[in-house]
Amino acid sequence: MAKKKKTLEQKKMADLRHTFVHTDSLPVAYQTKRQDAPEPLKVAPKTASLYPTSFLIHDLRKTGLLTLAIITAQILLFLALKNHMFSISGLLY
Repeated sequence: MAKKKKTLEQKKMADLRHTFVHTDSLPVAYQTKRQDAPEPLKVAPKTASLYPTSFLIHDLRKTGLLTLAIITAQILLFLALKNHMFSISGLLY
């Protein structure tokens, strides 16, 4: 069974639908309204970022926790050396 060919109006509507998905504004030549067709719902355009941000948040959290752990270890080491809990040869506090 052969496919049904699209009419010119169906092609224009398909082109209109494709351009609406890819751009915010529609070409003026294709803005036609039929009286018997209901008005399409207006959808607010989404602001899509180029890159997903979930991995960035995850990496920043890991970096922050690692930095906090290193700073805490340095402070504990400094306090231990200052109170003479142990000593490192050649290092005087």
